[in-house]
Amino acid sequence: MASPAANAIIAGHRANAQLRGARIMYARGDARIDLPAAFGNTEYAVDAAGAVRIEHTDRDFIFEAAEFVLQGELATPQIGDRITVIGDDGAYDGVFEVMAPPGLQCYHLSGQGILVRVHGKRVQ
Repeated sequence: MASPAANAIIAGHRANAQLRGARIMYARGDARIDLPAAFGNTEYAVDAAGAVRIEHTDRDFIFEAAEFVLQGELATPQIGDRITVIGDDGAYDGVFEVMAPPGLQCYHLSGQGILVRVHGKRVQ
């Protein structure tokens, strides 16, 4: 049974995903899963010829870690996985590739490990 804090994190995420997110199709090879996700982005510093430049991911995808099951196994994001955003009308609304900003992993857990935030670069 989830703690009151965990329930609050899940409820807040679900409300945020409804207001500021969409359904996504997460794919690794032939394995796919359809998930509700909230959106965000992450700023990171890049050393460009001796100067620091601040960049950001094209889009971050935030979803419940416990729902991220590929081929019957609880999964973790990997560089090169693909995320397709599905619009309200069911049409595809962009394809993103999982990427790792310099000095970071391609994802991190948040909300006491309940949520996973995946960094994406738009490819289509």
